[in-house]
Amino acid sequence: MPPTKSKSTRYQPKALYFCAGALLVLSGLCNFGEQFAANYFAQVNDYLAGTSPIKWRTRQQGELEAVEKHKPVLYVVLVKGDVYSMRLSGEGLHDSNAAAIINKNYIPVKVVFNEAGNYKTLTGDCKILQDRGFNMSSGSLITVPWQMVGMSCQDVLSTSNLAEMGVEDSAKLEQGQFYGYNQNYYHGGRGQFGEIHGPTGRAIFNGYANRQQLIDYLQTATLWHQLPPTKGKVAWLPAETLQKPLTEKPRLIALVENYGTASDSMRLDIFWRKTHYERINQSFEPVLVEFHHGDRAYNERLQYLKDKYGVTCLPALVVEGAKLKAPMVQYGNSGSSGTDDFLHSALTGEQKISNPQLDRYPHGAHYRAHHH
Repeated sequence: MPPTKSKSTRYQPKALYFCAGALLVLSGLCNFGEQFAANYFAQVNDYLAGTSPIKWRTRQQGELEAVEKHKPVLYVVLVKGDVYSMRLSGEGLHDSNAAAIINKNYIPVKVVFNEAGNYKTLTGDCKILQDRGFNMSSGSLITVPWQMVGMSCQDVLSTSNLAEMGVEDSAKLEQGQFYGYNQNYYHGGRGQFGEIHGPTGRAIFNGYANRQQLIDYLQTATLWHQLPPTKGKVAWLPAETLQKPLTEKPRLIALVENYGTASDSMRLDIFWRKTHYERINQSFEPVLVEFHHGDRAYNERLQYLKDKYGVTCLPALVVEGAKLKAPMVQYGNSGSSGTDDFLHSALTGEQKISNPQLDRYPHGAHYRAHHH
């Protein structure tokens, strides 16, 4: 029988193995290639755009200069491979109008985050901002007033000024409802929280979409925390009252900060709540004492009040009266119910003593008698 011309199939799997191996290697490179391409595109984009006209500072230089010149710090957080960061870096930060606003009104600090999503290995400036509570997951602009440099994100975003909060109807405040701080974000391209409302600015810009949105943010963010915090509806007496002898009415001294979430909560939840301010106005001599961030000389003049009543954290409420054996002090913001108990105890003469170890907590719901 003559041999056939067909070839043996014993060697054909080699070609199949080669093709399968090549496809496996190619598929394995896809994930790496996607990130590599994004970073390469970002570098090319920055190269084509040229040198940014913004006068960048390092974080340490920027924070010191902001306090010296009384200008807000503008942290620009760019994440490698993030589409919003690439748009912001390649287009927004190279716009001449945006750059002019930044150089004139802000102290700009650029922080580059190289590993998107890998928060456990953050170092340097990224780690510092993350420890302060700022979001490092996407390209962002963070405006921090010079008085608040070094404070947490929650404190920076918090406000008790009704215009900054966007509150038009104070009736809800009097009923005990007040807004949190999340409305103080401005999401541009993502459109999750609407647009900027009013002329009072927002603290954080996320989701760059176009130059005009960036300019709108920059023109208003300088006003953030430039308006005075609310004093509520308490009929505060002048500070000179502290120098006068006590009367039949017990004296209520509220020691608060002008910025910060704890003092903001007390202003909104206590000074505006109808049940509280009516009781305070009717039964106490109320005096408001404000400590100001960034004004060391002013705060030193008020330090004697902290020393006198043993106050180590703000806010605090102090009640002293002729019928009380010793002043009563509520340390921190104890909320509506805790403050209600405190005021009731002060009026009835009942003195509750809590664990002194809790005094180190700024939000502790506790109070005790303070003996001179």
